[in-house]
Amino acid sequence: MFIGHLVQIADTNFQVEWGYVLVSIFAFTNASSRLIGGAICDRLGYIGNMKVALMMMVAAMLLYISGLGWPALVLGTTFLGLSYGSLYTSYPNAVAELFGIENFGIAYGLIFTALGIVGSLGPMVSAFLVEVTASYNFSFLIGLTATLLCFFLVAKLKQLISQTSCPDL
Repeated sequence: MFIGHLVQIADTNFQVEWGYVLVSIFAFTNASSRLIGGAICDRLGYIGNMKVALMMMVAAMLLYISGLGWPALVLGTTFLGLSYGSLYTSYPNAVAELFGIENFGIAYGLIFTALGIVGSLGPMVSAFLVEVTASYNFSFLIGLTATLLCFFLVAKLKQLISQTSCPDL
């Protein structure tokens, strides 16, 4: 919802004309965090890595909503890029553990299909909300709510895994 709108977010909510720089910041932090996220995943596991990444996303949404000017915009974009890339290092481990290696191909494919659908709809919904409200703040609130929900579900995942009687887990 945010990646394709970074330039417009900078202009609409922060009155910053150099929003194109944010795209580079996001790209650099996204690529860097794939290495960092992999290291975190190796040490904390995919659940720990997801929790760290989701908390960075929460921080990003709060910075975007804060109204603290361009420093919040830059820091929020940095956190967003770091968390986005880091999450992608957790998905293969999570899918393999939760669905089994024998089901990995279909399960991973379904996850990326869902991400593609949401990745197409999110920017359109955000654009509609900006047309109606003249601000991205409602989109940030949706992002914040969704991220907190994901954090809660990931936090419960470990408990659910330990309670299952499925021998593959």
